[in-house]
Amino acid sequence: MNKTRAELVTMQRAIAAGYPPTPASDGEFYWHPKMRLGLRLYNSGNAIWIVKYRNARGLERSHKIGNAAVLNLTFAEDAAKKVLGKVALGEDPAGDRQKQRARPRLTVRAMCFRYIDEMSRSKAMSPRTVYAYRGYARNQLGALANLQADELSRADISNRIREILDGPPGKRGKPGGGPNVAHHLRSMLGTVCNMAMKDGLMDENPVEGTRRPEVVTKTPGQALTIDELGAIWRACETMAETSAARFKGNVRGGGKPTPANSIRADTVLMTRTEAARQSGISKQIIWHALKAGKIKTVWRRDMPDEHPLKIRQGYHRRTYLISAAELRRFTEQRHGQMRSPQFEYSAIIRLLILTGARYSEMADLRWSEIDLNAGVIHIKTFARDGRRRLKSRGGKPKDLVLYLPQLAVDILKTVKPRPDCDTLFGGSQRRPHCNRRRPAAEVPLMGRSGLVQSAGFKKELDQTIAASGDTVRPWKIHWLRHSFTTHLNEMHIDPRVIEAITNHLGPQISAMAARYTHTKYPDEQRRVLKGWAQRIRNAADRVEVAAANVAQFQLKEQTSHDRSNRHCISQASHPAAR
Repeated sequence: MNKTRAELVTMQRAIAAGYPPTPASDGEFYWHPKMRLGLRLYNSGNAIWIVKYRNARGLERSHKIGNAAVLNLTFAEDAAKKVLGKVALGEDPAGDRQKQRARPRLTVRAMCFRYIDEMSRSKAMSPRTVYAYRGYARNQLGALANLQADELSRADISNRIREILDGPPGKRGKPGGGPNVAHHLRSMLGTVCNMAMKDGLMDENPVEGTRRPEVVTKTPGQALTIDELGAIWRACETMAETSAARFKGNVRGGGKPTPANSIRADTVLMTRTEAARQSGISKQIIWHALKAGKIKTVWRRDMPDEHPLKIRQGYHRRTYLISAAELRRFTEQRHGQMRSPQFEYSAIIRLLILTGARYSEMADLRWSEIDLNAGVIHIKTFARDGRRRLKSRGGKPKDLVLYLPQLAVDILKTVKPRPDCDTLFGGSQRRPHCNRRRPAAEVPLMGRSGLVQSAGFKKELDQTIAASGDTVRPWKIHWLRHSFTTHLNEMHIDPRVIEAITNHLGPQISAMAARYTHTKYPDEQRRVLKGWAQRIRNAADRVEVAAANVAQFQLKEQTSHDRSNRHCISQASHPAAR
């Protein structure tokens, strides 16, 4: 229905005053006499200004200007002129508004956690990397967290990186700043934005082109000398001999508990605190044993009312009571589970010297991965629960097969198996952390077993080396792997054998050989590791011997006919070819 301008003004004022006219039908249009501006009135009394036009494709569009109870006709005319001016320039205001509304409403924080959760379900990404990414997304996004993902710009990322670079380092578990933190945050955002761009959430990756923070490089890896390796070996033997066994997980430490003289009868009942003081076992271990049913208890509320322990003041009715006989039985049962973490740590270090493996590979070793009779360790890339067991690029299968020398087998035989436990060292079972603030999605990623690498054990080992009078420069655990590879190369060992032992593709091995060669060279491994173990044993015993005969460690030279048939091994991998 067409109206004059004066009639539209009158209608708008009535609507603003709260006395709107009654429309002929619900949603009736009242059009401006000179432009496609209309007042749409509803039976409820609400009214809006709408301008209609046709876009470049000839499709009719309706663009809402605003509420007629608030905006008068003059304001609506001015707004309509602006809309129609954009239309004349080829724009589509209503279509642009629809596109903006259709854009996904996803903050940067929500986008990061969405894709990090996808990474956690993929074998291509390491669990440690996923855990680190989740920490940066939780603690380091700052003002970026509440931004819309499709509005993230290079300027926003650069400003946040500058804030982290200028921030103080973290202390006592609190997130801090620094170049390394800024570098890892940029890496996490780049990975997440790449995935979002592939899903159409972003037109481009805003991280590309931003400044890359200069990472503070760590001390580069070095190779220890044979004498230094011998000194470390002797210190490990000393630590293994002098360390006292204790209950696993016992916060009090020490050896076998000494019963107090105050407990004489087996029928004496004790609380959990009194039982911990009596046995020397921590309250946490006793509590876990109570919940698992390994210790039989008596509830105070089930005792007779005339019992002295029940009528005493200050005790709760639900208190667990343990008899002295039951506590003695549980303590004697745990004697077989007493372990020395120093002994385990020294055994791991000696295995690293002999095999050149990574710390996580030996510390998380399982009995199911060892065949002592054959002297073989076979570690699969992924454990039964899907957790990545070995370091592998892109989650590709990369099993580690080691043919152990007799010296390593003797070390493994000194480790006593524990009942219902597959791990050799450290924790008995892989169980989730007790931190309630950690999301449940992180539990399968960070649940660990084995002996965790501790700076305290390393410090104690260094103190043992210093007390023995030997001199070893400040070193790191991973340097043992560098030393192993370096000395084998100095002995002119074939690079294919070194690559098979360390499970790491070296620069001497061609990609074709790595793809088509399916052997671990068992005979050559045994020969090389046997000679290397003898050399380490001589260094530990301070026995000076002549240079090793390197000919016995090399693979047999192949004839030209063999090389032509076995084209999978590149000619550049032969020492003679170099």
